[in-house]
Amino acid sequence: MPTNETGKQALRRSVLSKRNQLSATDLADASEAIRRRIREAEVFQAARRIHCFASLPNEVQTDGIIADCWADGKEVYLPFQIPEHNRLGMAQYLLGDELVTGPFGVPEPTFERRKTQPPLENVDLIFVPGLAFDLKGFRVGYGKGYYDKFLLEAGYGQRQHLFIIGIALQMQIISEIPKESWDIPVGAIFTETNYFRTNGE
Repeated sequence: MPTNETGKQALRRSVLSKRNQLSATDLADASEAIRRRIREAEVFQAARRIHCFASLPNEVQTDGIIADCWADGKEVYLPFQIPEHNRLGMAQYLLGDELVTGPFGVPEPTFERRKTQPPLENVDLIFVPGLAFDLKGFRVGYGKGYYDKFLLEAGYGQRQHLFIIGIALQMQIISEIPKESWDIPVGAIFTETNYFRTNGE
């Protein structure tokens, strides 16, 4: 019987293969549909400080979501990788800021911006990327475990008004993901065709 990690590796390969076959036009259309759903959501409208992520070319594109945050006067924060400590940091992202290419090609805030790291408790809504999500909110990322640690540091399970939401294509939603005891589920997921809350059980 395969271990959970073996199952996750197979799932990563499968979802990446499917996602990479999506045309740029279809990805752009799906990203725009997700952006509209998020813009209209009460949880987004109520949030003032939002942690998002700068997307890779084949991920749901988040530039429109970030632009909506600025248009609505919200503060935007982006993650950056700290490989030597196997974790994520967070820095504010201001309109007009450039991004630098971090490990694995991920766009990240500049080194100058990282000098002032706000407390993770500042954010009230965290958008989380993933290669796959299941109906309980568990996710498969790229295998580093950065976001599970980050969400704990941000107050998962301790802050009543911290909302954690996954962003994905509908094709990335599966019935069940093999999980470990340290995996942290998101509370809801936006796709181009759905928004649904999860139970994390």
